[in-house]
Amino acid sequence: MKSTIGKWLLLAAWMVMSAGTWAQDEADLYSGQVLVADEGPQARAEGLRQILRQVIERLSGRESVGRGGAAEAVLARASSLVQQFRYLTPPQTQENGEAPAGRLLWARFDPGALERLLREQGVPVWHGRRPRVLLWLAEEQGAQRQLLNPAENPALHGALLREAARFGTPLQFPLMDLQDQSILTAADLWADYVAAIREASARYPHDLVLTGRLRTSPDGQWSADWSLWEGGDVEHFETRGEDRTLVLRAGIDALQERLLARQQPQAEGAGEEVLVRIEDVDSLAAYGELMRWLASESGLQGVHLREADGSTLVLGLRTAAQEALLRQLDAAPVLEALPGIEAELEQPRRPAAPGPTVARSYRFTGGH
Repeated sequence: MKSTIGKWLLLAAWMVMSAGTWAQDEADLYSGQVLVADEGPQARAEGLRQILRQVIERLSGRESVGRGGAAEAVLARASSLVQQFRYLTPPQTQENGEAPAGRLLWARFDPGALERLLREQGVPVWHGRRPRVLLWLAEEQGAQRQLLNPAENPALHGALLREAARFGTPLQFPLMDLQDQSILTAADLWADYVAAIREASARYPHDLVLTGRLRTSPDGQWSADWSLWEGGDVEHFETRGEDRTLVLRAGIDALQERLLARQQPQAEGAGEEVLVRIEDVDSLAAYGELMRWLASESGLQGVHLREADGSTLVLGLRTAAQEALLRQLDAAPVLEALPGIEAELEQPRRPAAPGPTVARSYRFTGGH
């Protein structure tokens, strides 16, 4: 099973990294590709729906939008919205050096027609250019701290690019050549030494600088402290968990939330955010099942990951009908309310954060 998952991850990595090794160019927000079984009409129709879902999530900047009720009316018209498509041969990613069975379906959708339909359905669209983000990473191993070199961490590099690509965020990695190393050290990054960070970053085209400091505790837990630099302003946040790569991916998700808050003003009548803690989300499959269930709920305008600590998540759920949503959660077949359900959680730091919100705690059961 792990081998099969690995093959799909390698294929996903190729899809993102084939466009460039070190920097992620500004993405074509209206195109994407998926693996389909064959070139028949049924496989193509389902493939176009999957690609269009990717496009909707990228245009809105929110993963949950692509699985909401409003998006379904748009997905149903995937075949009529497609502007062009073609089939590609999958790369050789299997252990035996052969390409996986099936074909890669690439498609691009008509920007004008798609955006008109999204507006009609009330699906938010993030207009304007995505800011280019330059990412510096350092890691602490025992008593040693060192800058992470993407050339020496291709799997980690690919995972971060894939996460940023989901929302069309251009992510740039430094070359980590002698010039970079002579200007910036791991100690500088750890201390948020702004002069060295600015000097090292000046050679790269960017709008924002994101720095991350990764460490592990004696009990095996990972954490990453992040600083997001824009001009003279800096914002700090943290992600935690049991897996190194997932902690860093969570950092890219947290970055996305901050970019969305900066670049896209809230629409009139936008709902409030409710924080909920959900325990026992102990695998990617469990996380996917939870997200699918949340996306199926009416009245939910957005789902945002605020914190990840092992198998426990803190999610921000945006809704215009707070009490109705809480009743839905209490009755959810995949959730079990935990003691202290009325306790409030501390509001995480975020731009333009509202005041304290109602928070509840659940255990994810997956309907069992």
